[in-house]
Amino acid sequence: MAGPRTTLGGQVWINALNNGLSRTAAAEGIRETPEGAHEEVLSLYLQYLHRVPDQAGQAGFSSALLNGTSREQLAAFIAASDEYFSRP
Repeated sequence: MAGPRTTLGGQVWINALNNGLSRTAAAEGIRETPEGAHEEVLSLYLQYLHRVPDQAGQAGFSSALLNGTSREQLAAFIAASDEYFSRP
């Protein structure tokens, strides 16, 4: 993936887009930042468990995403959890 990775904010991505980075590449790059991983974990927790993640879950799953775990693998892990199956 070619493109800037930053936690400095959107201006870096705007500049990259203005300099020819594709929207798809920008979206993929943003998703691979710590903020992007945080949002992915939050989204999956809300979708499957109908709650926000606890601090340990947020940190652990965000780290997993940043280290190569796919969104699909994380979704499968959450959907296979005891908490998921014990929901009313």
